[in-house]
Amino acid sequence: MKFSPAIGLLLTGALIVTACQPTAGTGTSPTSAPAAATPAAGGGGTINVLLTQKVVDLHPLSGQRNAGFLIATMVFQDMLYAVGADNKYEPRLAERWEVSSDAKTWTFHLRKGIKWSDGQPFSSKDVLFTWTRYATPDASDQAGKLAVLKGRKDFVDGKTPTIAGLRAPDANTFVMELDEPNSALLSTFAWPVLPIIPEHILGNVPPKDLKTHAFFRNPTVSMGPFKLVRWLPDQFIEMERNPNYWKPVKADKVFLREMDPNVAVTAVEKGELDVMLTNGDDALRLERLPNLKVEAATSPGINKITIRREAAPFNDKRVRQAFLHAIDRKGIIDTVYKGRASIVNTDLRAPGTIPSGLDEYAYNPAKARQLLADAKWDPNYVYKLAYPVGSNDRKAYTEIIQANLAAVGVKSQITPLESGAFQEAITKRTVDGAAVGGGVYLIDGNSVAAPVNCNRFFPIGENLAHYCNPQVDQLFLQARTITDQTQRLALYQQIAKILNDEVSHFWISASDSVYARSTRLTGFRPNGDSTTFTVGIADWAKAQ
Repeated sequence: MKFSPAIGLLLTGALIVTACQPTAGTGTSPTSAPAAATPAAGGGGTINVLLTQKVVDLHPLSGQRNAGFLIATMVFQDMLYAVGADNKYEPRLAERWEVSSDAKTWTFHLRKGIKWSDGQPFSSKDVLFTWTRYATPDASDQAGKLAVLKGRKDFVDGKTPTIAGLRAPDANTFVMELDEPNSALLSTFAWPVLPIIPEHILGNVPPKDLKTHAFFRNPTVSMGPFKLVRWLPDQFIEMERNPNYWKPVKADKVFLREMDPNVAVTAVEKGELDVMLTNGDDALRLERLPNLKVEAATSPGINKITIRREAAPFNDKRVRQAFLHAIDRKGIIDTVYKGRASIVNTDLRAPGTIPSGLDEYAYNPAKARQLLADAKWDPNYVYKLAYPVGSNDRKAYTEIIQANLAAVGVKSQITPLESGAFQEAITKRTVDGAAVGGGVYLIDGNSVAAPVNCNRFFPIGENLAHYCNPQVDQLFLQARTITDQTQRLALYQQIAKILNDEVSHFWISASDSVYARSTRLTGFRPNGDSTTFTVGIADWAKAQ
């Protein structure tokens, strides 16, 4: 998984927006994108990248958030725009965009002369097809996000064959018209991103068959910088340079290797891996090696524990507050992250969205015990906490949490789960909590709207905790209709106070994303969002 109202030049009734740093707390970005470069030959060698999680599929329409989603969104298909390594919007297939003065019509101007990897021309028809499919419940787990489109309900109800709010007036222009103003629209679609899929391959596939279509196990056509060569499950995915990409791709090949993080540390030391996500003690060890460089970027997301707050005992706010006081978050930051993290006490992180006076939930076992006593906590209840296999930091901090809870009289059970089982546990609510992370929350407060929205429960949305407060939803809706930055920030601060008081999650930290890379690897920029760190992979190369 990050945005801002359209702040730009008011020209002929439209705000002209392109890809530079947005004003804090607003939803778009001003300036002009560089002209599309003529794709050049490779020569950048073969790059080996670590995948710490099992790849299930490569499906951008799916609600699954596994390593395959990273590959699908950042490698095999590209998107209109993305959030780059510097937490700014950057143009991708759209070289610039603009929003009308009433914030209801967004126009994207596409790069010209682009082709799919099979040589077929790319046009706004592909974008129109893709976004129509994303808006179709039978086809997409992202459909709820597109409910804002004009005419979308009539389309879903079968009253119209198309969505009135989606238009392709010419080959290089794509228009989105909304029912209500939304000055923060870019943040809505920035994470999880919505890659473009090929109409000439999938256009005749019934929407209900898209989720299981063979194309997403073996994408034969690409719009990303690389195209699939072969995929050996549980081993690696091999890709080669896409000569039709919209900008030069330097590397000739990329291998994405599934590997246990402990084995990966040895592999990167030996030069068998060129880049890996790391942290803690491993980072301290690797930064001492002359053949490696350790680099970090501030994460735009949050490490947190989901809460099964719809049922006892966690439907009592005092229990949730007690748990947060019981967890030694500063100790976790010092021990697990070696100080490369900070404590957060609400889901919002964008500048100007965090008010003063929030409860800091300082580590206080005595207060935790009192709150639990007030809530009549059952000492025989066993708190069930899951973390995903392959995430060493989550394994480490869940073990610390287990000890912290025991100190206040709470029994707990922590369970490592493979990617599919982990997501199933969140979906079916079979655990009390799940250690999760990610999100892109540093550009605009609206980026938190979907992860706490009553209608966006996972797996059809980003709300992993199934948090629901209609007042919060209404405040986000109100903020999207306002273009005045000060007014929007005031609403976001109200939301931050509610989430803080209700303890929407057990917030652990906002940690840096730390990477170990070979000194031979050039063009790599550490990305705060570790779930999409391959966003700039076209620029990577390895000295021979």
